[in-house]
Amino acid sequence: MPGPLFLGRQNMFLFSKEKKVSGLILSHVQLVEKCLNLTNQTVMLYFSGRFDEAKKLAFEVDKEETNADIVRTEIIDLLYGGAFLPNLRHDIHSLISDQDDVANAAETNCDFLLGERPQIPETMKEDLRLIYVKTLEQFQLFLEAISALLEKSGTDVDTIRERTRQVGNFETEIDDIEWRLTTVLFRSDLDLAHKIHIKTWIRLSSQLSDQIENLADTLNLLVLKVKI
Repeated sequence: MPGPLFLGRQNMFLFSKEKKVSGLILSHVQLVEKCLNLTNQTVMLYFSGRFDEAKKLAFEVDKEETNADIVRTEIIDLLYGGAFLPNLRHDIHSLISDQDDVANAAETNCDFLLGERPQIPETMKEDLRLIYVKTLEQFQLFLEAISALLEKSGTDVDTIRERTRQVGNFETEIDDIEWRLTTVLFRSDLDLAHKIHIKTWIRLSSQLSDQIENLADTLNLLVLKVKI
């Protein structure tokens, strides 16, 4: 059972609804992590030309995103049912919505990749792989931050702040890779339509890290209220 979340010195998981929400938040974030891992695997299969296998994994991303939606709805129902004090409900709702945005972005990424099948030059694949590797590392940092809030009584603020700061650093690194890819792309001899098609997918790929950074910012705002 997740530990207590404190508002000052007041135990915010004293009642069953709050405890249930805490557990569901962790369940939800684990489903989001599954979406990201499956998306990474889908991309790697696509790059190796194993399109049928990639398509099967993309369907798994859709399934896990749907499961995340179900958990999100359950959390929101509990918030409407009176879980937590009113001044925290909006922030918890925002946190869950932002977590869900990450899963949605992963699903959109796979749908675009397998639906439109952009032809990626071999010279660009390594940097694109790097975006996904760094995105997974970035999300692990967020997992450590939210675990520090939910499983360690919300008292380890230093860990939360450090991990969310690192999340932002990863977003900057991924932005740099996106810029490098964009520069290489538009200096290439590909026709303009092909360039725009690839650029769309590069942007979708890097948007995953943008969503995770937004999620970390939302977590920081929640922690501020919890510690007041």
